[in-house]
Amino acid sequence: MWFGRGFSGQFERPLSTLFLVSILSGCSAFLDTPSKTENFCLSAGKDQSYDCDNPPTEPYTGPLRIRDLPIDDETLYARVEEIKLWLAHQRALLSGEPVAQPLEGSDSALIPPAPEALVTPNVTSDPEETLAAALALIERGDYDTALSLIDEYKVLNPDDLSASLIESRILVLSGQLQSAEQLLRWKIKQNPHIPELYNNLAAVQAANGKVGEAISTLQQAFTTDPSFARIQQNLKTLYTTSANQALMPDLAPVPPKLNMIDLVPERN
Repeated sequence: MWFGRGFSGQFERPLSTLFLVSILSGCSAFLDTPSKTENFCLSAGKDQSYDCDNPPTEPYTGPLRIRDLPIDDETLYARVEEIKLWLAHQRALLSGEPVAQPLEGSDSALIPPAPEALVTPNVTSDPEETLAAALALIERGDYDTALSLIDEYKVLNPDDLSASLIESRILVLSGQLQSAEQLLRWKIKQNPHIPELYNNLAAVQAANGKVGEAISTLQQAFTTDPSFARIQQNLKTLYTTSANQALMPDLAPVPPKLNMIDLVPERN
């Protein structure tokens, strides 16, 4: 369908073309990808209080810190070994079994004894430092060591959801999306009111290209905590991705990357 000529009388345009242009112009702000600077103001609401107009003046001193990052590799890996000894000592205490000592004059004497740290450890650690060490390993791309540390930690703390969140991040980064989804679905079945679990599950689904399922998962998360700022931001990213795919169906879809969460805060 054609409409009348313009002021110059030289051009004609189909009405459908102008209509599409007007739609795209109106949606341009919505289609823009979020600026990285927005990340400084994502946190808000319960357990995520942050005022963008009044940024904190004190450095962050909350949980999940292992000394002052960045930490050099030699110090980090030495600390990881100390944490593993501490975890082994905690397992020995829980089991109540003494560390076996080799008998004199026997062939077993050729086998090195268990580390003394299992009996009287000269190092101290705590669950938060163990999780922080795993996060530091993730930052360095050492997913195998990080996963090994989390596996040892979960033997002592099988119900620690923060460990499961960190494990899901490791699995995603190492390309084990199916294992990450199975882990998070199992934890959601056990803990249906924890929004962080839904958030990470949606991140896994989005990485798999299942944008619709990811949106549905985040909507479920809103029923547990509608003020969660990270979930709101991830949902906005998914809506933007869906709009782009609808308006440009010929382009190969790129799986959106959502922000994952590593810590389940204490809730009253």
